[in-house]
Amino acid sequence: MPGVIIRGRAAWVAGLVFGLILVIIGVVIGSVKGWAWSSGLGGWLVGVGAAFAVFGGIFLIMSIATKGQTD
Repeated sequence: MPGVIIRGRAAWVAGLVFGLILVIIGVVIGSVKGWAWSSGLGGWLVGVGAAFAVFGGIFLIMSIATKGQTD
């Protein structure tokens, strides 16, 4: 589907938001079903969401600091 690919700062913001959404969903699932970090879905979602949020935030800061040269 053309037009679905996000580039530049919008991609880093989307990654950051997606990561935060995954963290919130993971925390909700973990609090309802109990935490099991080794095999639980809640722990998995928190870990993956945190990774998305951290990398999205780092690359967004780099993009702003270099005025878009790292996009």
